[in-house]
Amino acid sequence: MWRLVYGLAIAMSVDVTAAAGDKGPLTGKVVQALENVVTSAEPEWRLERSTNYGYHLIQLWERRPKEGETAASAVAGKPKGVQIQVFDLATPEAAAIKLRETLASSSISHTGALDGVGDEACIWANYNKRGGTTIRVRSGRVMIWISGPSIETAKKFTSHMLQGVGKYLADTKGATGGDRPGEWPPSGD
Repeated sequence: MWRLVYGLAIAMSVDVTAAAGDKGPLTGKVVQALENVVTSAEPEWRLERSTNYGYHLIQLWERRPKEGETAASAVAGKPKGVQIQVFDLATPEAAAIKLRETLASSSISHTGALDGVGDEACIWANYNKRGGTTIRVRSGRVMIWISGPSIETAKKFTSHMLQGVGKYLADTKGATGGDRPGEWPPSGD
């Protein structure tokens, strides 16, 4: 099922992507830095798949079974992963418009706004019988979509990604809408 969702997400998101791989601002260094934030904070999760389009990154993370737990029992009755999408748009205004378009076009009403998360954020909590939750947040010109198996997991991954994106934006003047980077993390980091 996640592979189907992942494939659909890729197909539906092509309109905001421009270049592939290291040709856009979300270079391999940026992607690695974002992955490092998650892996250091969530060692029980592993990156299953990552696709980078330059201005749009899609990742699928899966939880490793705990000791004495089988892979099947670790995810029994629950979505088995967290999907992260990161969009680096041209300006904070473009990211705000994209977030508003997302709210307007969703077939499921969002549960509400999340105060104090990024510049603006909204949540779709427990939108299915298994407790699935999606958070969409904007920080400067970057928009992040997190879909996870629970509110707690989605919030944790949102926090981790905001930590990594915050540093990225600060280093590239993105918090104020400045130019996109030539290199990130900056040399010496």
